[in-house]
Amino acid sequence: MSEKEKTIDTKKRNKSAQESKGLTVIPYVEGLSEAAERIFCKYGIKAAMKPYRTLRQLLVHPKDQCTVEQT
Repeated sequence: MSEKEKTIDTKKRNKSAQESKGLTVIPYVEGLSEAAERIFCKYGIKAAMKPYRTLRQLLVHPKDQCTVEQT
């Protein structure tokens, strides 16, 4: 890699680091999450969405729940 290519590569990395101010992970709520993502992008913050409840959280319960009398 020539010196000129190294300089251009370094400038690209510095520019991308300046453009992005960070990353936020928000729960996905239909209609609301898209609007929030646009607002974050406006200020240079990347937004990632995750499901509010996953199938694993809904289906996997390895232990039975205790009743109030048992506790």
